Amino acid sequence: MNFKSLILGTAVVMLSINTYAQSSEVELARTEYGKFTKLKQSPPLAKPSLKAAQEAIDKASVHKRTSLEPATWTFRSLIYAEKALFDSTAAAPALTEAVAALAKAKELDIKGENKANINVANQLIYTYYLTKAIKSFNKKEYAASYPDFVKGLEYSPGDTIAAYYAGASAQNVKDYKSAIKHYNELLSTNFSFLPDVYANLAESHAANKDTAAAIKTLSDGYAKYPKSNQLVAREIEFSINSGKYKDVISKIEGQIQANPTNKFYPFYLGIAYGSLNDLAKAEEAYKKAIAVDPNFIEAYLNAGSLIMNRGIDLYNAANKQYSGKSLTPAQLAQYNAAKKKATAEFDKALPYLQKAAEIDPKSKLALNNLISYYHAKSDKAKVAELEARLKAL
Repeated sequence: MNFKSLILGTAVVMLSINTYAQSSEVELARTEYGKFTKLKQSPPLAKPSLKAAQEAIDKASVHKRTSLEPATWTFRSLIYAEKALFDSTAAAPALTEAVAALAKAKELDIKGENKANINVANQLIYTYYLTKAIKSFNKKEYAASYPDFVKGLEYSPGDTIAAYYAGASAQNVKDYKSAIKHYNELLSTNFSFLPDVYANLAESHAANKDTAAAIKTLSDGYAKYPKSNQLVAREIEFSINSGKYKDVISKIEGQIQANPTNKFYPFYLGIAYGSLNDLAKAEEAYKKAIAVDPNFIEAYLNAGSLIMNRGIDLYNAANKQYSGKSLTPAQLAQYNAAKKKATAEFDKALPYLQKAAEIDPKSKLALNNLISYYHAKSDKAKVAELEARLKAL
């Protein structure tokens, strides 16, 4: 997965409510809250104003003249939301008060006179959840971050930052259905990191055992972002892993042309052609991968195995046709010629097998491939030597 770091910035603007009859406590809360918003970048100076605003709004919330006023509950939500953000020691209970007050304010504000400040309170609560969630996410506490991102989305539906991180959190705890839901929500937006969203969505589909959806997602993403090497590379890998070799060959060849120094594309092409039993093209593709990276062990292993298997097929076919039979001189010559051709393939494979074992002397696969070669050559001493090396590993 590829998760970009995003810088969170939330600007909260204090908006005044419409002027109408208010008790002195609501007015005091409004005044002190205004002072707080101007001073909150200097916590020691801001703290007394927030405390005074809270004390005033607490009184107004229970007074019979103001307990049913939408302005009372709007300012209560603003003040307690700010406290949740400002004072980490009282964040959770303050947030609970802010959420309850906001619900009450929305219920009472039938005329919409407090809509602007209700929106500010809504934004503050969203900021609280998002800030808390990102802290958990950065600590890799994804089980904790996911529900907070979802809560943030309740207060800011369609927010791309919260949706992206909600998807990433869900993906990290293997809740792939939720990850798919959140990533899909982003596809119709102008989110800055949509290539990553397509990649992560495809990974989630694959993990959810829907390879077809993963490949389609990557194909759609690459069509939209043709400069994204990440998307086309993953599409090729998924296609190969799901056996769609014919479908992907032209795309691989296009990427080889566009990225001649990328060793993986000719390597993928070798796998595709080898799987389609076009061994000559597969061998040529592996050679191209090696030409890009002379120490690309996987390309040596695959090329050596491919050539060895071609020799084994020739050898087995000759034995099946001629072995155990009374052969005429002509048939014997044909049998010997077939075995000689098989042996030539074995010898052709040897440099690749040796190079793989040289690059990684501890590779069990490389050593086993060499053992197969020396078995085919009936070199018992070399087989014993390599088997001892293998056992020592």
